[in-house]
Amino acid sequence: MESDSTNLTLQRIAEIVESSSVGFTANCYQLYESPPLGALVQTFGDYPTFAIVRGISTSPLDPTRKPVARARDEDSEEAVYMNNPQLSSLLRTDFEATIIGHEFDGLMRKYLPPHPPKIHTFVYRCSETTIGSFIENLDFLPILFSKASLVTDEVVGAFLRNAASVHADRRSFILSAGQQIARLFHGDTKRLEILLRNLNA
Repeated sequence: MESDSTNLTLQRIAEIVESSSVGFTANCYQLYESPPLGALVQTFGDYPTFAIVRGISTSPLDPTRKPVARARDEDSEEAVYMNNPQLSSLLRTDFEATIIGHEFDGLMRKYLPPHPPKIHTFVYRCSETTIGSFIENLDFLPILFSKASLVTDEVVGAFLRNAASVHADRRSFILSAGQQIARLFHGDTKRLEILLRNLNA
């Protein structure tokens, strides 16, 4: 796990605004600048955590003031934002993430931390090195597939495909992930077929 001094070299993208034992909601610093579905993100602080982005949303800061159509006389969607710069201050982009591990005594633990991250904890994009270290084993898969995780099979597939792209041996990683998923869902052939298809998409 990177030290606090190393945090300065990572991309800080959001801040936690809701937190629970199994996940958190983070408010992005830039409108529409959320990490993609299935991305691995991390926090530091008292209980450094690893989490997978499971949902992204953009909404008005004031829920009583819903957005209205503004592009009737514009040539492009981009022009709407250029001619209405206040929109960036009136809208927010959030993402929800499911915790799948944490760091303790310098080791990555593939189970939930004893306490969730605090409100206003910073959220960072994981580096490829961190992703590579995290996926050295797939002990976190049972957490991902638990009902409490709220992670869809499509998000799991996106995460595993992203992870495979940074693994030293992509084919070996895909094969190992497929084998472990097959063991978890040996009694659900239909779902297993969909999961394996998503993994190899």
